[in-house]
Amino acid sequence: MARFFFAQTQVRAEFFCHTRVGSNRGRIRRAAVYLWNACHGGRIAADCGALGLGAAIFLAELAPQKISDTLQFFIDLLAAVPSVIYGLLGVFIVIPLMREYLQPF
Repeated sequence: MARFFFAQTQVRAEFFCHTRVGSNRGRIRRAAVYLWNACHGGRIAADCGALGLGAAIFLAELAPQKISDTLQFFIDLLAAVPSVIYGLLGVFIVIPLMREYLQPF
């Protein structure tokens, strides 16, 4: 059974190199698209990691106690609430506000 599974899911070189992606603007090789996405994702992860490390050092060592305590409270609050709740808040609060105030423009 494993032999059948691996025979059916074998990745071929043509999948990465000889198929079209997107519209008729030209041939874009999938390998180039995947490489671009991997490099871009790595760059974003590195930037976010550096930003998070800098924020942590600032809060722990450099910030005044009042600012540090306030920001730490909000960070803990953001970490405690699941992202599904933020999505629901967006659906039920932000979208009606956008319909009312931004849609007429």
